[in-house]
Amino acid sequence: MAGQKVFRHTVRLQFEGNYLDAVAFFRDLEALPRRFFWEGLTIELLEYPVSRITLTLTTMNLTEGWIGV
Repeated sequence: MAGQKVFRHTVRLQFEGNYLDAVAFFRDLEALPRRFFWEGLTIELLEYPVSRITLTLTTMNLTEGWIGV
């Protein structure tokens, strides 16, 4: 498909929870039919056992709208 544009869409997600919450979220994210590139992950301990997790994800798409939006 020569000449076709590829669009890059980046989103940053932030949530708070414990280790098991984070693992469950990551598993659910990986199970989605849409594939993401993991660009960054930051874990900040707030008060044990709660952390703030910031995850930066990128998708590549042939349409300009982000995931069909």
